[in-house]
Amino acid sequence: MYTSIQHTKGIEATRHLLCQSSLSEDAIEFCLDLLTLVLYENYFLFEDTFYIQKCGTAMGSNVAPAYANAFMNHFETIHVFTSGLFLQHVACYHRYIDDIFLIWTGTTDTLLSFHSYLNSILPELQFTIHHNTHSVPFLDTMVLKDYNGNLSTDIYCKPTDCNSLLLYTSCHPRSLKDSLPRSQFNRVARIVSDPITLSDRLDDMTSKFKARHYPAKLLIEEKTRILSPPSPRPPRNTQDRIPFVHVFHPLVPKVHSIIKRHWPLLAKSYPSIPPFKEPVLVCNKRPPNIRDKLVRADAGSKRPTTTQRVLSTRRNGTFPCLNCAACSNVIKSDTVTHPRTGKSFPVRGFHTCD
Repeated sequence: MYTSIQHTKGIEATRHLLCQSSLSEDAIEFCLDLLTLVLYENYFLFEDTFYIQKCGTAMGSNVAPAYANAFMNHFETIHVFTSGLFLQHVACYHRYIDDIFLIWTGTTDTLLSFHSYLNSILPELQFTIHHNTHSVPFLDTMVLKDYNGNLSTDIYCKPTDCNSLLLYTSCHPRSLKDSLPRSQFNRVARIVSDPITLSDRLDDMTSKFKARHYPAKLLIEEKTRILSPPSPRPPRNTQDRIPFVHVFHPLVPKVHSIIKRHWPLLAKSYPSIPPFKEPVLVCNKRPPNIRDKLVRADAGSKRPTTTQRVLSTRRNGTFPCLNCAACSNVIKSDTVTHPRTGKSFPVRGFHTCD
């Protein structure tokens, strides 16, 4: 019962948002049909049993964040923004998917009453609360309040953080590994508002990268860049470039050099094609790793399968095995019963690998 109510409300919320867009009625109905299929027909196989998810939406689905945002927007419009406690005591309210940050001007008792009210609306939608008069974490940010009532922000790391930054010795493109310190230092600079604290947090981030064997010269350059006055961004290349996408391998740079060395031949041979005048855009994609080989959505059956039966095709008077390479190639007959007439007749061409 809860599932049908929740999905119905979610579909209504999505319809309301889509109606505010420029989509036609047919396009809106088509999107809602697809959403209904995802919500009601999400099943998976474990051992020998199929299961259907009855509550919520599938984690990892591409539609899950958009659906969660639509549902929470509908929930806020009806139940949160119209609440008397909200209108009276909330001075600031921000939400990122299912994480909410708000500033409460009332007492702790009124805050807990508002929290109990939200949890009483839908039994399957329950909120947890973390409140403090001086500091509170929100995502990867710690929001602090001083004695004058001024707010500042700092980096927040969960107690379970174990420094899972990518090892510099990992089999990844060099450009990817060299860009990680820049992106992380930029994140620290955006979050930390106090300049003195910023230097300390950059030192902490540098220590984390050193523990993952990143070059000290690279880390010093990125830290100096962050602490220096900002420089104008270089102009972005907006020319059309032909992408060369491949699975990354340590020897791929040699392939890159060959392509770049002979690429001008295309520009000379086909001068009327503008993309050939620009250098090729080399792109990497991740190869299969150990996780892909070990983690499976289908855990498989408990029952051992000792016999595999495949329908083979006669070639040169024999029935070669199409399923295994180390079998005896023994041809066996089988008998099939017609489902309507009940007559039995022999069938040739079934191959059994024992």
